Order: sequence, then C-alpha cells, then structure tokens
Amino acid sequence: MSVWNGYFCADRVFGQLHFESADDDAGKRNLYPVTLSPINTVAGIETVNYSLVNTINQFREHTENGIYPGMFRLGRFTSIVTINKFYNIEFTGSVP
Repeated sequence: MSVWNGYFCADRVFGQLHFESADDDAGKRNLYPVTLSPINTVAGIETVNYSLVNTINQFREHTENGIYPGMFRLGRFTSIVTINKFYNIEFTGSVP
C-alpha cells in the first residue's frame, strides 16, 4: 500500500480479547473500569505484573431519551493482548 494511516505488525503475537456480561442486568450493572494485567511465571511462581496495567472502560451507551442519555451501557470490553499468556482481570463493580 502506498498510503495507509496505520501500522502493520508482521508479528503474530498479538490478539484481541473480547468479553462481555451475559446477565439480565448487563446494561444496568456497572463493571467498569476493568483492569487487565499480565501474569508472569518465574521458576514456577506466578506473580501479577502491575507495572503493565491496562484499564478498560465499557462501550459507549447507544440509547437516548430525547436529549438525555438512556443510562444503558452494555458490559462489553475489548483489549489487545499478547497471545499464549495468562492475564489477571479485576472488576471494579460486582462480578456477574
């Protein structure tokens, strides 16, 4: 491509992690922000690497009540992660 507003990564070590709440109250219960941290294993001991924390917010709400927001947000999250690694996921709200 001669012109492209982006970066192409030839390494196949990254993937997209997508997860969402499937509960009945998924649009009303707040889970955000969610923190995602890689788990390092050294000599068989697993430790969470808190120096590489990715804080994820929910998607924007998609309903309106006139000029006011509908206060309905889906519990849906997406992040770029390194494949073949374990991650620690911490929720701020109550876990579904």
